Amino acid sequence: MRNIVRRPGPYSRHPDALLWGHASRENLCVTQDDEFSSEFSLATFQEERAMSAVKYAGGFLVTQDPKLGDFYGDLLIEDGRISQVGRNIEADVPTVDATNKVLIPGFVDTHRHMWETAIRGVSAWQDWEAYARVVRSGYGGLVTPEDVYAGDLLGALGALESGITTVRDESHVQNSPEHTEAVLQGLVDAGGRAVLAYGWPSVDTYAWRERTGSRRHPRYITEVLERGNTAGGGLVSFALMVRGPDLSGLDATRDDLAFARSLGLRSSMHIGGRKGGIAALADNGLLGDDLLYIHACESTDDEFAMIADSGGTASVSAYIELAMGIGRPATGRLLAAGVRPSFSIDAEPSAPADMFSVMRAALMGQMLDEVRGVARPAEKFTEREVLSFATYEGARACGLEHELGSLTPGKAADVVVMDLHQAGMASSNEPISAIINQGHPGAVVDVLVAGRYVKKDGRMCDQALVDRAILVAEQSRDRLHSKFAELHAS
Repeated sequence: MRNIVRRPGPYSRHPDALLWGHASRENLCVTQDDEFSSEFSLATFQEERAMSAVKYAGGFLVTQDPKLGDFYGDLLIEDGRISQVGRNIEADVPTVDATNKVLIPGFVDTHRHMWETAIRGVSAWQDWEAYARVVRSGYGGLVTPEDVYAGDLLGALGALESGITTVRDESHVQNSPEHTEAVLQGLVDAGGRAVLAYGWPSVDTYAWRERTGSRRHPRYITEVLERGNTAGGGLVSFALMVRGPDLSGLDATRDDLAFARSLGLRSSMHIGGRKGGIAALADNGLLGDDLLYIHACESTDDEFAMIADSGGTASVSAYIELAMGIGRPATGRLLAAGVRPSFSIDAEPSAPADMFSVMRAALMGQMLDEVRGVARPAEKFTEREVLSFATYEGARACGLEHELGSLTPGKAADVVVMDLHQAGMASSNEPISAIINQGHPGAVVDVLVAGRYVKKDGRMCDQALVDRAILVAEQSRDRLHSKFAELHAS
């Protein structure tokens, strides 16, 4: 069998990109004995990815656009964008029978540490302190650029497989410029949409997270931005992941936010491990509509009102907040204060990688609060709102709501198609209920990003890339486990 091997290339997404860069026809080489053997048809893959127009007919459309609503009908995609939605659309394009299918906007994950994907499960069912000790302070100082690339690539592909078309990569592994480039390359090669939120190093992690520390945010992102503020054909954009008042001093927070704003970048921060962090930002005039607040479990209702007044956004990682004992997911309290939150996975060493688990965890957290009598009426939210938090509100938290988050004509065709006619999905009372209560990655049959298929008929379009990503991630996992064991043995 002949196997296709790609040599390193620049960070521009090409339909036949594979490991470490894009592959044009000039830098493709074919060997007889490459160790990564897989069935891969370049012509077929290019044809699938290059489809510029398709119509889905007769499906149930959950548009997440209040002007359009939900209905049985058609969706037309042309030139990477949603061209029309409606009933009985006439178009001379390939047509997919969407009977028993539901079409939704792609999920948007607003907070995931993608570099950790290759060590999935190492801190499952451990509290946050154990996770920080093992993953952040342990493995974080051991990862090479190759390890980071392996984690980001596999994590991004896993997201796409489950219907998450956009991931905000909260990348606190900026150990060197080479690590930064590897993160970016992994996101580009996967072919999904991503926001690279440039963080700080994972070496000397406690020193970087001292509340009295004087360290300032790394600056290499400026060199990356000099090449343009997007990568991967415009699918990968940039933000800053700053430490904020929970993980640094106020002077450092002020300087970090000034740095982000000087670059025109949005910022995110983990906050709410204790009360008062958001209030401290407000007291120092640092709030803004460019800030995304992550977790905020212990933040007060008054602080949530400050977020609402400043136009900020929030990210709730309900599954991991419950699994790690971080705190009560703030979904309902944020909503009561006027902040419509987004949802996120957080860390795969401790959590599953799909949005269905997060949506269910948010509802379970709410039900527990109601049964315990600690939830106010204004905190109650519905299944329909949960789906909005996982799609439109995610796009808004990334500053991309004009492009993503709803099946609105003119927006980018980031579309997920789910099959309701499966044994585990059928006979549900209502499609949205089925998505949330019975939904799982296996029910996701088609995934399109900017009008190009990344998953079709239940299979990833570039299985060769998936196979190689799994292999390099498993090799990375084994190396890291060995290094970690040696470190602790000594």
